[in-house]
Amino acid sequence: MLNRIKKYLTLLFLILFLVDLIYSFNIHYHTPIGGDLAEIVNPNPNKGSYYVLQHPFGLGEGKYQNPNRFFAHWTTLKYFKVVPLFLQQFFSPIESLYIAAAIAKTLIQLTFVILFSLLINNSKKLFSIEFALAVILIFPLFQSFGYNRYMGIIDQSIVYSFFYALPLCLTLVLFSPIFKKLFHASRVKISSAGKTLTLLLILYLSLNGPLIPAVFLLVSVLIIANLFNSHLKKSPNLSLPNQIKTFLIAIDRTLFFTLLICCLFSLYSLYIGTFNSQNIGGKVQLVERFQRLPTGLLNLIGGKLGLPILIGMLVINYQLLRTNVTKQAKKIKGLFIWISIFSIAYILLLPFGGYRLYRINIIRYDTAMPIILCLIFLFGLSSHYLIINLTKKSKVIYTLVTGTVLLIFTNADRLKEDKSLCEKNLLHELAACEEDQLILNCNCTLVEWNTFNDYAQSELNATFFYNLGITSKKVLYKQNCD
Repeated sequence: MLNRIKKYLTLLFLILFLVDLIYSFNIHYHTPIGGDLAEIVNPNPNKGSYYVLQHPFGLGEGKYQNPNRFFAHWTTLKYFKVVPLFLQQFFSPIESLYIAAAIAKTLIQLTFVILFSLLINNSKKLFSIEFALAVILIFPLFQSFGYNRYMGIIDQSIVYSFFYALPLCLTLVLFSPIFKKLFHASRVKISSAGKTLTLLLILYLSLNGPLIPAVFLLVSVLIIANLFNSHLKKSPNLSLPNQIKTFLIAIDRTLFFTLLICCLFSLYSLYIGTFNSQNIGGKVQLVERFQRLPTGLLNLIGGKLGLPILIGMLVINYQLLRTNVTKQAKKIKGLFIWISIFSIAYILLLPFGGYRLYRINIIRYDTAMPIILCLIFLFGLSSHYLIINLTKKSKVIYTLVTGTVLLIFTNADRLKEDKSLCEKNLLHELAACEEDQLILNCNCTLVEWNTFNDYAQSELNATFFYNLGITSKKVLYKQNCD
C-alpha cells in the first residue's frame, strides 16, 4: 500500500514538474530578446565583439571588448546562426527568434533543476519520490519575471542567459562528480575520454568571462582547504610541513590536477581580462568601489521579497539541523559554513573586477548569480533532508511552511507578456515596411537595451533582421523618443 502511494505521489510530482516546464517555456517565449544579440551574431569590425572572435585565446593586440569571453560570444553566434533558421521550416522568422531563445533558456533551466535534484537525492533515478520532491523544492526558485531582477538565474535577456546562466550550468556539470565524491562519498570513475572532455570543458568555461574563473579559483581553494582540514584531524600530532607532505601524497590525483588546471586556466583568463576596453576601473577608484558595495547588497536583498524569504528559510533550516545529530545533518551544516565563506570571499573580490556604468553598485543579480545558485541548492538540500527526517508533528508544520514559501515564489513568477508583445509588434511593422527607412513608436526597445534616435544606429540590427529573414531587405529605423 505504501509503495503504491509513493508511486502515485511520484507520478503527481512529475506531472507538476512537466506542467512547470511547459509554463516556464511559455514565460521564456514571452520575454523580450534584449540587447547585444545583433552585434554578436553579425560581428562588425567597428564593434568590440568582432575582435574577441578573431582572438580565441585573448592574444589580440591592444585592448578590445571582452578578450576573455571568446566562447560566450562564439556559442551565442553559432546558436543563433543555426537554430532560428532551422525553426523557420515550421514557424515564421519572427516566431523562430523567440522560440529559439525560449528553447535555450528552458534547456538551461531544466539542466540546473535536474542536476540539483540528482545531487540532493544522490541518485540516478529520475522516477522516485525523493527525486520528485527535490524538483518541487528547486523549480519555483528559478524566477523569470517575479523576483528575476533580484535572484534570477535565467535572465530575460537571451545574451545574458548565454553569458551567465549557461557557463554556470556547465560549471555545475564540471563540479557535480567532485561534489558527489566529497559530500556523498560516491565512487566516481572518469575514463580517459572523460578526462579529455573535462580538460576541454575547463578551457571552454575559463574563456566565458571573469565570473567563472573567479568561481573556479574560490571553489578550488575551498575544496583543498576542506580536504586539508579533514586531513589535519586525522593526524593532529604531525608538524605542519609533514602535514602538507602527507596531504599531497594522500590526495586524489585526478581531483588535484582538475583543480590545479582550473586555477591555472582561471589565472590566465583573469590576466587577459585586464586588457578589456570596457574596464573603466581607473575612473572609479578601488576604495570607492568597496564603498558602493553595501548599497548594491542592500538593493539586491531589500528590493523584493524573494531573497529575504530564501535567506530566512535557510536560517530556519540551519536551526532545525542543529537539533539533528545524524551524520548527514552534520555534513549539511558544514556545507552552510563553506558556502557562507565562499559567498563572503566572492563578494569581497567583486570590486577588483573593475567598474561598469551599467552596474554602478558593483553587485547586482547577474554578478551575484554564483551565490544565489548556492543558496537555492542549499535550500533544496536542507529542506529535502528535513521533510524526510523530521519527526511526524514537526514534519507536518515544516512542510506547510515550505509549501507556503514555494507557493509565494510560484505566484510571484506570473507571465507579463506586454513587453514581448510590444517588441514583436515593432518587428511586424519592420517586416511589413517596403521603404528603406522607418520611424517606429517609443513604447519599447527593439532587440536592444535602448531606443535609437538615428537611423545609422540601427545598422547592425537591420542586418541581423535581414539575415534572419524577418525583413526582405535591410530596413534602417529610429524611434525619436526624446
